[in-house]
Amino acid sequence: MNRAEAPSLQPLSALPEISPQTTALSNGTLVHQFNLGEQAYVQLQFVFPAGRIHSDKVLLAELCAELLLAGTSKINAADIAEQLDFYGASVEPGVGDDDATINVYCLSKQLPNVLPLVSSFIDDCIFPQEELDILLSKWKQRFRINLQKSDQQANRLFRKVLFSDKHIYGRLSVLADYDHVDMNALKAFYQKAYVQQAPIIIAAGKLPEDILMLLETHFGKRLAAASANIPYPATATTEPEQAYTYVEKEGAVQSSIRMGRRMPGMGHPDHSALYVLNTILGGYFGSRLMDNIREDKGYTYGIHSSLLMRAAGPYLEISTEVNKEVLEDTMKEIKIEFQRLIDEPVNAEELDTVKNYILGQMLRSVDGALPQGKLFRRLMIYGFDMEHNRRFAREVREVSAGRLQELAAIYLREQDMCTLIVG
Repeated sequence: MNRAEAPSLQPLSALPEISPQTTALSNGTLVHQFNLGEQAYVQLQFVFPAGRIHSDKVLLAELCAELLLAGTSKINAADIAEQLDFYGASVEPGVGDDDATINVYCLSKQLPNVLPLVSSFIDDCIFPQEELDILLSKWKQRFRINLQKSDQQANRLFRKVLFSDKHIYGRLSVLADYDHVDMNALKAFYQKAYVQQAPIIIAAGKLPEDILMLLETHFGKRLAAASANIPYPATATTEPEQAYTYVEKEGAVQSSIRMGRRMPGMGHPDHSALYVLNTILGGYFGSRLMDNIREDKGYTYGIHSSLLMRAAGPYLEISTEVNKEVLEDTMKEIKIEFQRLIDEPVNAEELDTVKNYILGQMLRSVDGALPQGKLFRRLMIYGFDMEHNRRFAREVREVSAGRLQELAAIYLREQDMCTLIVG
């Protein structure tokens, strides 16, 4: 072996065929199993239609998820935490725009002890007022602190600029909202989104042979509406508030830039090629924005572009923080990179590099049971299965420089971008 020579690149011909074993419990609750691995641990994901999009009031979805472990009619928060610790288990409720997921991690042999706890707080959370008050106090203080930070303000305001406050994604909380949380509304949301809904269950790891029996015992008898996908409410069709928004922040030495536009979703024929185009623009460390604005100009520590999937409106977001003195120059260079992608085809070497990077990331996403389960959830909540991932990989491999240039002329036009500057 000559260690002075780099190994030759081996192109990825196709992703492995992966699909879960899917079973319905007696009440229709779907269980998707990824049963592989040698280590005797398991992750269960309980996915509910309980994201921000499912609530008509701000904060309710986040509070509900955070307080699920705050106590039931039979056991308080401290005892729940003590029992989970005793069994070496971890429970992590999380909420996003489009869904809420309760992640449960434990040794396979401890599932019989952990699942009764999980079932109890999903069906019997009582939301103690004291726990709610403590949480709101912490969140209110964090909110005040974040209001002083230009990057946090930009993160908050950009979607309002892009979607408008009439859209579910443009709706913002304000400080007064933390003082006016209605306990009855919180409990009503919990009943509608958790108690009256069957979760979609994704089980990954070295699963015990009796896992379906255990899940049937604790989740198969619930009188709840079962669904193969996450249902989404209708949302308003809106236009951006304005193309350019500047929010001055007294005393700020940095400016936070957010720029972007609405984009097609995962089912659109342009999606795979747009993912490649975004990666070239600013989606990885070797991207054009990083190379120009960080490495060459030294204007920032980092600049990124992201193609963000959402049920009611996917969008492109470019984000960075720069000194005020170079704000205008940074904006100019971002627009130059847009125009380069419109005017010039991407060269073969750069395109191959980006394709290999994307395909490598995709391989990592199916390397083991837990990554497969997490990938399946990301696809499933938008109505796709694992075969979509294989189609996506094939389309990434096949996309041409000419196709990317065509899409840049459609989706990267300066006049179609919304821009927010805070600082």
